[in-house]
Amino acid sequence: MASTVTDRSEQRPDAGPPSRPGYGQLLRTRGAWTFLLPGFLARQPFAMLTIGILLLVEHTNGSYFLAGTVSATAGVSMALFAPQSGKLADRFGQRAVLLPGVVVHAAAIALLTALALLDAPLWALYVAAVPAGASVPQIGPMVRARWAAKLDGSPLMPTAAAFESVTDEFTFVIGPVLTTALCTGLHPAAGLVAEASLTLLGGLLFAFQRRTQPAPNRRGPGEAERHASALSVPGVRVLAITFLGIGSVFGGMQVSLTAFTQEIGQPGINGLLYGTFAAGNMIAGVACGAIAWKVTPRRRLLTA
Repeated sequence: MASTVTDRSEQRPDAGPPSRPGYGQLLRTRGAWTFLLPGFLARQPFAMLTIGILLLVEHTNGSYFLAGTVSATAGVSMALFAPQSGKLADRFGQRAVLLPGVVVHAAAIALLTALALLDAPLWALYVAAVPAGASVPQIGPMVRARWAAKLDGSPLMPTAAAFESVTDEFTFVIGPVLTTALCTGLHPAAGLVAEASLTLLGGLLFAFQRRTQPAPNRRGPGEAERHASALSVPGVRVLAITFLGIGSVFGGMQVSLTAFTQEIGQPGINGLLYGTFAAGNMIAGVACGAIAWKVTPRRRLLTA
């Protein structure tokens, strides 16, 4: 019996001991850095897209309201198409979805940028914003799927979830600062050019990390699908409504801070202010993973 336990322990080097797992132990997971580094690079555009659209369209159109609606169109398109992207990645593999996806996204951003700079009609910007948002690669969920595949049954899973929250927020610390600096200091379109370039480069690097990619879940013909939609789970529906409100705060802050800094004659600090806002969320994420909570997740959510 003891030898069996030892054998299993040796077969599962990724799983940590049940007592007090932490970030250090998580980051020592075998093979983790091979997808974390390219994944971090490929995530940056997620925090650059809507603010890049906002700054470019406001520059060419002169209206924060209209710029905000074009940016929101891309954001809504991203939200609607992200679950479909996830389904395709689960069925055919992440690489099969990422390779064409990053190329389509770069082309869509190029089209939107060209239309804005050429003073195209507003309706054309709305139309171009749809594929620009829909084609955003869902790197964050793909990284989380790789964590889940490596840490299945490990007590490090909650730590990995907290680490992912920290990483997401860190992109919103860096992304808006970088985009604002490029748009105000170099060219109004520079933020979107950087966004498309990082998506293409980071997405391709991430896609070629095949060893850590979860195996596709292909179902045979006629085989019944279980949980065809995540929304079939009651808890997910509650969280979706909750995060709709949280997302509204993020979107509203982005437009409001951009208009505010322009009004006070300091447009260059827009990204810094929004990055500071995101840094507060990042610190909370660090705490969630570092503290051994005795309070249930439900109570922590309601308290927050």
